[in-house]
Amino acid sequence: MAYREGAQPGGIEYAIRRDEDGAYFFDADLDGRDTSWEFDAENAVWFEDKDQLEGCAIINGLAGDDDGLRDGLKPVSREWYYEEDLIPDEDDDDPYW
Repeated sequence: MAYREGAQPGGIEYAIRRDEDGAYFFDADLDGRDTSWEFDAENAVWFEDKDQLEGCAIINGLAGDDDGLRDGLKPVSREWYYEEDLIPDEDDDDPYW
């Protein structure tokens, strides 16, 4: 995925990643019932802020004793961009989303 010239990030989002294999946490409804560990970051649950991430960690039993994540887990972040700033890949089956 590429970005239009001059595109600026719209913000930062956060996810939970497991140290041992680099897998990302996924929770379909954010209720702790349909969860998995995914190797593709695009399949992770990404949160607007760290408070949302911590709330999800608590619901899913991933929180440690010190208000952080359990050992072996860490929060990761990435910049996000507005959809209009994205340039689809040439081999994208649906380049106009």
